[in-house]
Amino acid sequence: MTSETEITTLNRKRGNIKSQITKLANALVDKTEHSIPKLQAQLDIVSRLQEKFELLKNDYYKITNTTEFADVESSLDSVEDDLLNLELSDNEKLHYLRGSLKGEAKIIETADDDFSSLFKALEQRYENKRVIVDCHIKNILNLQVMKRESSEDLRILLDNVKKNLRSLKILDFERDKLSNALLLNVVLDKLDRETRKQFELTLKDNEVPDFDACLEFLERRYQILCSIHNNNPTKSNSERSKSFFIKSNKPKKCGACNNQTTHSLYQCDKFKAMKLSDRTELVKKLRACLNCLSEFHVISACNSKRSCFVCKKKHHTLLHKYSTPTTDPNVFPSSEPPVASPADMCSVQEVVNNSESNSFLEHSRASFHTNRNCKSVLINSAIIYVKDSKGIRRPLRAILDCASESSFISSNAANVLGLKKQKVNIPICGLKDASININRRISAQISNAKNDSQWDIDFLLVPKISHLSPSKKINVEHWNIPNNVQLADPTFFIPQKVDLLLGAELFFAFLEKDKIKIGNNLFLQSSCFGYLVSGNISDNNLDISTKYCFLTKNLEALNKTLTNFWEIEDVDYQKTCNSEELNYCNEHFAKTHFRKADGKYVVCMPLKPEFPETMLGNSKMIASKRLDQLWTRLERDPTMKALYSDFLNEYESLHHMEEVKEDTDLDAGYYLPHHDQITKRLSYESYSTLALKLVVVIP
Repeated sequence: MTSETEITTLNRKRGNIKSQITKLANALVDKTEHSIPKLQAQLDIVSRLQEKFELLKNDYYKITNTTEFADVESSLDSVEDDLLNLELSDNEKLHYLRGSLKGEAKIIETADDDFSSLFKALEQRYENKRVIVDCHIKNILNLQVMKRESSEDLRILLDNVKKNLRSLKILDFERDKLSNALLLNVVLDKLDRETRKQFELTLKDNEVPDFDACLEFLERRYQILCSIHNNNPTKSNSERSKSFFIKSNKPKKCGACNNQTTHSLYQCDKFKAMKLSDRTELVKKLRACLNCLSEFHVISACNSKRSCFVCKKKHHTLLHKYSTPTTDPNVFPSSEPPVASPADMCSVQEVVNNSESNSFLEHSRASFHTNRNCKSVLINSAIIYVKDSKGIRRPLRAILDCASESSFISSNAANVLGLKKQKVNIPICGLKDASININRRISAQISNAKNDSQWDIDFLLVPKISHLSPSKKINVEHWNIPNNVQLADPTFFIPQKVDLLLGAELFFAFLEKDKIKIGNNLFLQSSCFGYLVSGNISDNNLDISTKYCFLTKNLEALNKTLTNFWEIEDVDYQKTCNSEELNYCNEHFAKTHFRKADGKYVVCMPLKPEFPETMLGNSKMIASKRLDQLWTRLERDPTMKALYSDFLNEYESLHHMEEVKEDTDLDAGYYLPHHDQITKRLSYESYSTLALKLVVVIP
């Protein structure tokens, strides 16, 4: 950054500080009564401005020229020649030398405090050939780029190039073919488009141009631009007169209401109340811009980046024709845009049009609803102390909500407190009747930091109250918060988790009378926990897209209604006497069931006592026939046969069945037939993925 650019930036900062001081002075003169907190806040602002002013002065002092080493060296050479040609004493030479120094060189001191020691110290400090050469090379590489065709800019570029090249030549750095090619590319990159084009037209072959020829061309180009500028001075004069006319403070008349007022056409109530056709006709009659409704230029010269909020075309939203039907419920499907009150307008865009020097302010209002420009609102938060199971007061972060019927605590905070949890069944309802069931509740005692106020509150347990609040860090550097104010949440501007939500039960008991306004819609509300910060955040750089609504309602009435419903529907069931069969089964189960040593549970099948085993019939023949059919089918499918054999072997190895001995009475007992069943996993053909099991058939 050059010294000129740094000075321009510092001058802007100085003007900003001056304007703030002027506003504070006017506020003190206009008002007759002042409260102590507000005066303290203004005093804090003055202190901060004073600190900024001191830092600004230091920044001014730090600015040094990039060619300081070369300038000091040339000054030393000049002073040395003058002193050698004069017959002066050492004290006179020392005085003359000190008077010739400037900048940092002026503050250099020596131990002997004589001419020779000071001159030697200056040579050691500034006679650094490497630093001087680097300085000249950087000046060439960092030449100002010409953004437009200008004789003044071209003259500055030529002078800087030639001056630094002469200095390098004095330091025995001669140019060669390689350096000329590099210098040529550096200089050509700094030229404007038209000058570069004219230079390229002078080239006749593909050879590398000579750098000296390029400098000669630029000299001729400079002379041509100077002659053109001198022969046509009226254009710039007319432009300056136009700019002067725009800056005039003479009040203008509104084109719609003809009143001498400060409002613009788009702000005029009479203009907004007109029909669409009348508004369009009036804009054409006034020859105003169709895009921003400014009366100082036409649409072809409009530099506004905004366009119609409905169709995104180059015209004002108040001139949009709503003739095409639309399925969007947020856009009014009528030929005329509805006239809404300021409270009904959901989106108000403010754009500063810098194309004219009068800082024309353009407001565009859209009659459709969008959440793109919703306001960012800061919610009340406070640090509250809660007693845990050991009686220790623990600080927790709470949100104060007057629209909630109950108070809530997060599960993590409840676990930290270690208080006893009570079982409940309470449904909680929020927006759109969305409800959740709460099954735990704790009772706790809360207090403020001073512990001079305590309350006993029942908290309902929820997994999480909300995300981080606020969702993004807020810049409060320029907020006018008095130093003597104790905030309820000192770190309210940092995104943090929420541990508690205090409902409307004690909300207004927490509040006190004092209230301080620190912004347009930003307030400090006094409470027993300290000052609560709440209101609209007017920081344009802050985009809080997450909105919270802590409205909750306790649905205990619904729980009571359901309880009454089940009591009405409940029917007294009189147990009847058990039948003989049921009694027999219960006795049989109690006598025969047992558990083996390996943990298996064994239950015997009950048989009716009046039916002997011989009445079961000859089941062996039927079971044998079914088994033969099974084997016949398995013979046609070797894969299934292998699965069946493996299953039986596993069944026998697990002692789920055993082989019948030959001396056993084969007719005694009852034979249960069985068949295989396949569980399909992938496909019917992929037997490797199939599972086989046996199904016992009981008639």
